[in-house]
Amino acid sequence: TLTIMVGGDASALEKVMPVFLAMGKTVTHVGDAGAGQVAKAANQIMVAAQMVAMIALPFFLHAVHGYSATTIGTILSAWPAGIALGALVSARLIYPLSTIGLGGLTVFSAGMALLAAFAGLGGVALLAAGAFVSGAGFGLFQTPNSQLEAQKPGN
Repeated sequence: TLTIMVGGDASALEKVMPVFLAMGKTVTHVGDAGAGQVAKAANQIMVAAQMVAMIALPFFLHAVHGYSATTIGTILSAWPAGIALGALVSARLIYPLSTIGLGGLTVFSAGMALLAAFAGLGGVALLAAGAFVSGAGFGLFQTPNSQLEAQKPGN
């Protein structure tokens, strides 16, 4: 179902909560006016960035750098390992969810920068390290969103 992230006055949210609950089961107050749009946009951008990376990266590594499908699979297998580690770490942090999410976005971006920098240098280990860092960042970013989903009624 739809996850709704709302910014604005808490008392105003209470008044319109029945409307939101008719559209989705998870309604989360994320701060002042505009904060809901920022939170939802950040989530969508992060998910889209990972999807684009996972689709485009194999083609890039093969076409530009000549890596075989087996080598590309080895490189990309580090990504889900990073996600798992990032998720484990994120689930145990006591910082506000927005801080964890921002940290995850930063780590993900750093991993993507490493992948871009290492692609021209060659070396499976360096590329796998970049993939691992990107995955860890995604795990850090996505876990707070998953925690919000798990808090909805019926779970």
